[in-house]
Amino acid sequence: IGNGICLPAGPLREPVRRLATADAVVIQGEEFDIRRPVRRMSLPLGDTLDVATARQRRPLAAFGGQTVHAIAGIGHPQRFFNALREAGLRV
Repeated sequence: IGNGICLPAGPLREPVRRLATADAVVIQGEEFDIRRPVRRMSLPLGDTLDVATARQRRPLAAFGGQTVHAIAGIGHPQRFFNALREAGLRV
């Protein structure tokens, strides 16, 4: 699973040995063959939020065709950036 190392050096939140005691596994993205129940996960893009006020929301479509600067604090942000491009934004 990835490089087999936990955060911050790798993609895992728990050591691989924890699979032996897990009741279920949540996988975001890649297929993985395990012998436990699997719950698929998806996080669709939603409205944007003004980070200065945390109040003003705008639909993502309002930025269509515009160049945006995106910041992601996730392990593999490329999927997020790709989703923004697919929504019509220039990242």
